Amino acid sequence: MLAKEQTAEVAALRARLRHVYWLGGGSGAGKSTIARRIAARRGLQVYGTDDVMPDHASRSTPEDAPYLSRFKTMDMDERWVNRSLRRPCWRPSTGSGARASA
Repeated sequence: MLAKEQTAEVAALRARLRHVYWLGGGSGAGKSTIARRIAARRGLQVYGTDDVMPDHASRSTPEDAPYLSRFKTMDMDERWVNRSLRRPCWRPSTGSGARASA
């Protein structure tokens, strides 16, 4: 795809998603609570990814979503406790069964 076509595609996507606001953060950080409060005050609709993530994850392959594939193999400590800033938990592992940990 040519750079001009890519730029036009990005601009079109940005325009289509202008009404969408994204909240990010770790597990249990309160994203859903904050989203519901903002939506109630502003008359917005909440689209919670918690509800659709299992379906998305089940359809994703390691080739399509390598970080998600790696994340799905981790236990809760690997996901949220044993993390290193030098080697983030979302980096795909190398070798068979290798796991990233601090």
